[in-house]
Amino acid sequence: MNMYFTRFVYVFFFLITYKGFTAQNMIDVYENRANTKDSLGDYKGAIADYSKVIELDSTFFMAWFNRGAAKSTLGDEKGAFVDYNKAISLKNNIAIFYYNRGISYINTRLLNLAVEDFNKAIELDPKLVKAYTNRGAAKLQLLDVSAINDFNKAIELNPNDPESYSNRGGFRSATGDYKGAFEDHNKSIALNSNVAGFYNNRGLANDYIGNHKEAMPDFNKAIELEPKSDVRFYFNRAICEYSQGQYAEAVKDFTSYISINGSNAEAYFNRAKTYAMMDNVTSACEDWKKALEMGLNKASAPFNKYCR
Repeated sequence: MNMYFTRFVYVFFFLITYKGFTAQNMIDVYENRANTKDSLGDYKGAIADYSKVIELDSTFFMAWFNRGAAKSTLGDEKGAFVDYNKAISLKNNIAIFYYNRGISYINTRLLNLAVEDFNKAIELDPKLVKAYTNRGAAKLQLLDVSAINDFNKAIELNPNDPESYSNRGGFRSATGDYKGAFEDHNKSIALNSNVAGFYNNRGLANDYIGNHKEAMPDFNKAIELEPKSDVRFYFNRAICEYSQGQYAEAVKDFTSYISINGSNAEAYFNRAKTYAMMDNVTSACEDWKKALEMGLNKASAPFNKYCR
């Protein structure tokens, strides 16, 4: 009897409270639920609830921003741009809005636009460490040597930011400062030993200077930590295996990479080279042909030589 009464009182109270909800109450309900779903990784559910908030109040800039972030997490950068642009049009003085849009520009290889947004984010918040780190990363891909200044500034602001050390290590490797690169990669891993990319970057630094055996444990660790989320680790390990004459292992890793990212002609080209080293000309020719069909012109020389 008590159990039934308790349940009845709860339902009755809920119905009365619901009748008294205002539009603002409903906005708060949907926003709070969206934030909870987002924190739990239910990004589709979060997007649905942020959309409800926007239906009720199209000037709620945080709902546009948060929905854009959820879309970006799901890989919908086109949708994210729409939402970030709207958020910025409603509130143009929040640094994180420009920072997030800058990340989406990096993800879509619009690197100059990314730098512009990070510039704005830094203008609004000169202590936003991640803005310096990622502006440096964008500049690095643009071959802009001033990237080192951004990594140094990020480390100055936060000496315990592992991403800044890892990125600076990448810059130092690219410019031939291998001693400095290893110092930075070791520091990033000491600060956070659970990030696959840090091991991958140190592995690349070793691979660049011909220390293939030393590189392998780092590529293995990167794949152990993230076996599916970043297939570039398989590609990098395959190159390292090829350099050591481990052709069967290299084919396996190139195949793992291609099974997830079949749009990279270089992967087919390199797997073809590996097949050729194993005297498997038939499979090599299939891959060189595929690379040619994808527009990789350098595949024409080996294809014409071995496959005609």
